[in-house]
Amino acid sequence: MKAKKIIALLSTVSILAIGFASYSFASNDQEQVEINDQKPYTDIKPQLLDEKAEVRDHKPFTEVTKPEVLDFLNKSWEKGKNKLIEIKGEKIKDWKLINVGDVDIEFVKNLSKEEASSFNKAFFSEERKNSLQVGDRFPALLLSNSSDEAILFWERKNGNIVYIELSKSTGTKSVNGTGSWSNGTATELR
Repeated sequence: MKAKKIIALLSTVSILAIGFASYSFASNDQEQVEINDQKPYTDIKPQLLDEKAEVRDHKPFTEVTKPEVLDFLNKSWEKGKNKLIEIKGEKIKDWKLINVGDVDIEFVKNLSKEEASSFNKAFFSEERKNSLQVGDRFPALLLSNSSDEAILFWERKNGNIVYIELSKSTGTKSVNGTGSWSNGTATELR
């Protein structure tokens, strides 16, 4: 009786396996035509790699923030920028100041999807997350004129400035050749 159950089970499994195999390997002319009509991978690849990053459109931070709050933050960002110029030198004096609420619409939207992903990974890094404290001011980003270096910074409640350098590596190329972004360690200036 046990043997009959095993034989019945094995025969059912065998029939299913044979049926699946014959279906999988059967010639399907329609399927073959569709595959042959597709563009080669090399024709599709550049279109995908050149796609711009998708960012949700929103009003600029400066338009939706109360003037007194914006004034407070502008003073904080100016203090931070001046402190960074003391440390980093005049080369960053002309870098574009972007509040972090608008980094997406002022910078990221101009990147390819791949580079935007790389930038966001560096921008929202564990280093940043672990460095933020309760009472810290709203951060800003200084972006180089060549858009391959940036400094994320903010003021602490105690007046210290914290910054993290971000850079686009030219040695490590991404799939589309744009380079990839990385972040340094957080540094606190007194």
